[in-house]
Amino acid sequence: MDLGVYGLGAVGSTLAEHAATRGHRVRCVDVDESVVSRVNEGAYFEADAEGTITAATTGETVVPQSEVVVVAVPTPLDTNYAEDLSAVEA
Repeated sequence: MDLGVYGLGAVGSTLAEHAATRGHRVRCVDVDESVVSRVNEGAYFEADAEGTITAATTGETVVPQSEVVVVAVPTPLDTNYAEDLSAVEA
């Protein structure tokens, strides 16, 4: 399966690595260029996941090439318990 993952924080990176070690092709998007570089250099995940995970700072090719897309970005609550969806809307 081709999986797209938006956000390589604790949830997104765990999901991406788990899927890749089980043979799935994973395309990731993150706004942090240093994370994207480390993923593409093979220095971010366990060795079993290398070669099946790629990353970019924009998602132009992720959605069309993925069967499933997961959005794993922060949605913190403010003091009134309303969610902050700015990361999703970006």
